[in-house]
Amino acid sequence: MRCVVILELALLGAVVFSSTGATKAAAQDQRVTQQQATLLGPTKFDGTYTVDVITQDGSCGRTQVTMRVVDGQIASVSPNNANISVSGLIEDTGVVSMTFRGGENDVAHVGGMVKGRSGKGAWSSPTLLCGGVWRADKQQ
Repeated sequence: MRCVVILELALLGAVVFSSTGATKAAAQDQRVTQQQATLLGPTKFDGTYTVDVITQDGSCGRTQVTMRVVDGQIASVSPNNANISVSGLIEDTGVVSMTFRGGENDVAHVGGMVKGRSGKGAWSSPTLLCGGVWRADKQQ
């Protein structure tokens, strides 16, 4: 299933890269998502979400992050205990395309769906060699 998620994210504009290009790719991701969010405008998914990230393969552990959605654009709320930054989009259909970044070069590709006030999906990290599922609940 992880391969399907990565393919879906690649089609939605996620950047897959080696660890040496992480900073440049992160800046490119942010520019693309900002441009796309400008086109979307306010969405029914805008608000603050608590996201539980659960590892099922590998040894990445479990963590919780808070993210904010504005005009369909996803951004992490700082600070968070896991030192993870979150970026991406929620389409008006509820399809989620996110990237988690942590440490110097760690990245996880995230896909899924939001319906109503909650969402869920899968994630995988080619740099940490782990993956799993995530669940989100809207707070505001």
